[in-house]
Amino acid sequence: MVDEDGAPIESACVVLGPNGCKPFSPKTDERGYWFIDIAEGHTTFDFFFEIPGHRTVWWRVIPEGPTQFNVVLAKG
Repeated sequence: MVDEDGAPIESACVVLGPNGCKPFSPKTDERGYWFIDIAEGHTTFDFFFEIPGHRTVWWRVIPEGPTQFNVVLAKG
């Protein structure tokens, strides 16, 4: 996860589910990376990436193996 200039965003929240960012929600590290293990299959997952001062990004995925998703959080 990076900003518009390509700088990593640390501590951005990766939201799973409808309850928003919680203390136990995954967060990005100092490189802007985050990881989560989920089962492969035909289940649809909705991810929201948010941090104050930036626009929220939404990503819908049906995992079929290791997946990389590059997120740019624009200020807003």
